[in-house]
Amino acid sequence: MSTINTEALVKAVGKNSRSEPAQKMLSELNISEQDLKPHPLGLVGHRFWSNDEKGLQLEFEDIGLLENIPYHDIDDGPWTLTKLVFWGVRKKKPTYSSILPYGLNFYTSREATRKKFRDDGFGEATQMGLSGEVDMWNIGSTEITIDFSGDEKAIRCIAIGVPINRNEI
Repeated sequence: MSTINTEALVKAVGKNSRSEPAQKMLSELNISEQDLKPHPLGLVGHRFWSNDEKGLQLEFEDIGLLENIPYHDIDDGPWTLTKLVFWGVRKKKPTYSSILPYGLNFYTSREATRKKFRDDGFGEATQMGLSGEVDMWNIGSTEITIDFSGDEKAIRCIAIGVPINRNEI
């Protein structure tokens, strides 16, 4: 398997599919807008791409859901990358095998991850999830969530996305 340029993926978060960073990301993955499938939950204005063998998942929203654009038909794109997921330790599925962002690896403990992010100036984690198994940091225009719900000594997944206003959920 060839190495994926993780930095190109991260730079595309929050960018629409016709922007240079997003085009570079799509090229890096050898996919196009046509490869983006309707969201598995049937959400209007959402697209999804995943590759279990690469341990990677991308979630997109129609730009019309994120910006006020007159006369824009939802589901016509362009598509903004709203979440990038690097899959880690899971049963019977491969992990993302290229370099992870922020100097992480899937066997970094929760405490070591929190310390690293504090030392890097990201502050304290906000604990989330039904059982408090997810840590979240808001860093500028990026939200990072790390799910520790699998093996206690491993990261299940790392998601990088646009911040979500949880007051509206």
